[in-house]
Amino acid sequence: MMGITVATVEQVASNASDRAQPKEASGWFAWLTVERALYGLILMAALFLRLFALGNQPLNSLEASNVWPAWLAANGRTVAEAPTPASPFLFSLTTVLFWLVGGSDLGARLFPALAGVGLVALAWWWRQWLGRSTALTLALLLAVDPWLTQFSRRADGASLSLFFGFWALTALANLLIRPSDDPAITTWRRIAAVASGLLLVSGPQGWNFVVVLAIFVLLFDPQVQALQARALLQGETFVLLLAAALLGATAWLAQPTGLGLVSTSISLWLDQFWGGEVSYALRWWLLRLVVDVPLLLVMGLIGLARLWLAKPAGDEQTESAVLPMGKTAAWRLFITLWFCWGLLLGLLPGRNPFNLSMVGL
Repeated sequence: MMGITVATVEQVASNASDRAQPKEASGWFAWLTVERALYGLILMAALFLRLFALGNQPLNSLEASNVWPAWLAANGRTVAEAPTPASPFLFSLTTVLFWLVGGSDLGARLFPALAGVGLVALAWWWRQWLGRSTALTLALLLAVDPWLTQFSRRADGASLSLFFGFWALTALANLLIRPSDDPAITTWRRIAAVASGLLLVSGPQGWNFVVVLAIFVLLFDPQVQALQARALLQGETFVLLLAAALLGATAWLAQPTGLGLVSTSISLWLDQFWGGEVSYALRWWLLRLVVDVPLLLVMGLIGLARLWLAKPAGDEQTESAVLPMGKTAAWRLFITLWFCWGLLLGLLPGRNPFNLSMVGL
């Protein structure tokens, strides 16, 4: 009897103890943290800003020149002297979409808008370098930035170029912090290859971001074996890059003429160096910087100055913990050269509004 009583008392005490201890959340409640919830709200805001009344305004002449050929291809029609699209990948996407559900102004702008939201989401992977609060602020700035929002609401390849360029940069940056035996290196190399391949066929602005990626690789390539350019341009990785570019430009081989649009995007990109058919005055470009993003311009210059004036860490190990992407000097130089490249695009004779995003980023 005494044994039964003792056992009963112990069981009751154990049950009371279990009730007293908080149980760990399970399912999506455990996954949904405050940080993830804030990112979700920011992404919802970005989605709203880019999709709200997206199809209400008719396509302008630039958008029509990108979309009309896709509508013709989707309906099996040809027209003499039809305009040439500037973005092979946007041509492929809209051709497939129009073939499936028919053409509309909303459908013509849908993929650039989704790419703009994807650009905001990429800030999540920069937390390990910028810090959680700073990366969250970056996501918010990307979501409400007037230039990025406007480019995302146009039937043009600029938004696609920015997304794939930033995606490729995110993949390359991940290669910097991983040891050579890390299995994740293979995954990030594949991501870098696919993103780079789609970047090459995203349009004229994609070639602007190719310069940024080249600067990044040249600065950090000697330091990190996983990032070495020859490892990204050989074997499976190179095949993925070519396959992504080929399939992206030809609507999954359904429109082989899309390959010819790549040369068109290169020609339009080269026009900015000596002036194209439409060129904006230098005062207009500078006015947009001052009027549209004064806070970003001032705080960006202050941040760049602080980056150069900050004292480096005392030793390599401490420095790597602060800036795991590489040495402080290389990181400073990369940011500065990127900024100078954006300014140079604004000083070239063929400057255009799309180049503003290179300074903003």
